Amino acid sequence: MIKHIINEYEISNILEYIDDKYHESIYLYLNINKYGLRNSKIKVWIQYNDNDIESVILKYYTGLHIYSRKKIFNIRELCQLIYSENPTIICAERSIIVKLGNLLPDYKIKFGFIAQYQRQNSFDFELKSNIVRALPQHYDDMIKMLLQDEIGKTYTYSDLKDQITNRIADNYSRSYCIYNGDKLVAQISTGAEESGVATLSYVMTDSHYRNKGYASELVKHLSEELSKEEFKVYLIYYDEIASQLYKKMGFEDIGLLGKLYK
Repeated sequence: MIKHIINEYEISNILEYIDDKYHESIYLYLNINKYGLRNSKIKVWIQYNDNDIESVILKYYTGLHIYSRKKIFNIRELCQLIYSENPTIICAERSIIVKLGNLLPDYKIKFGFIAQYQRQNSFDFELKSNIVRALPQHYDDMIKMLLQDEIGKTYTYSDLKDQITNRIADNYSRSYCIYNGDKLVAQISTGAEESGVATLSYVMTDSHYRNKGYASELVKHLSEELSKEEFKVYLIYYDEIASQLYKKMGFEDIGLLGKLYK
């Protein structure tokens, strides 16, 4: 049985169920921690087998996030919910994505990793670029760059603008940019930050300015800033080539993730 959660008191049951395995669905964990059910863009379900929780599902805008402790759940029941909600992207631990991918032919599949920042292992280098903290006048440039990437397939301009504006206003996210004159050449954000946990997101460089170290500088800058604020810092990536870069930055892989997307 899948139950749509409408009472705030049930959020504590979800957090207790996830416990210290939040890295397997870090956005689900952070969104619930930050907003509970108080955000109109959030919907939450619990999947039960009798009285035992099998999985937790959260929808935020058009993205669906799934967590299951034992990775055992009624998959066809979950697929019915997915068809009903019609998300553009589904994120979960890798084995869950494999199971769902076999039953959701309309979605493409991609595998990735989650890594945690270990400051003592970080390669030290001098930051040379003029890194600026994003202000509202930068959001349009940031969104246009994001829409040129794969993320543009799962979000609209208005959704991204709404997310960036509201999350920064709620102190749930921060962004940094590097400009060459009036042109945005690279950016980074925290996808979410709450309760001492933060995840880096939207690490992106304009195609004409790659291989110049801009992404490394941004990752280093934000990781250091968050560490000094005593955050545990995580990063999700889907490009194995980027693995060597992130390891030099001090990140260590701690889990296997995946996504289904249209």
